[in-house]
Amino acid sequence: GGATPGKPVGTVWLGWCCRGAASQAERLQLPGDRAAVRAQTVGTALQRLAELAELAQSATPAAPSAPSAPPASPASPASPASPAPAQPVQGP
Repeated sequence: GGATPGKPVGTVWLGWCCRGAASQAERLQLPGDRAAVRAQTVGTALQRLAELAELAQSATPAAPSAPSAPPASPASPASPASPAPAQPVQGP
C-alpha cells in the first residue's frame, strides 16, 4: 500500500451501525508510521465504542430487578450462560 491522491497515508475509516439507528462513518487522518496509525485507530475505535455503549445504556430503561434464583444443587449442574450469537451488520 501507499498514499494515493485521494487517500493520503494515515487515512482510516471507522464505521458503526446500531439496531434502530442510522449508520455512522468517521474518517480519521492520523500522523505517524503504520504502527502509530494502528495504535491510534484502535484507541479511537475503543473510545467511540465506549461512547456508543454509554448512550445505549442511558437510552435503555432500567429493568426491574428480579428476585435471585436459589443456587443450583450439586445433583443438577447449572448450564453456563452463553452469549447470543453475533448478528451480521448490513450496510445501507
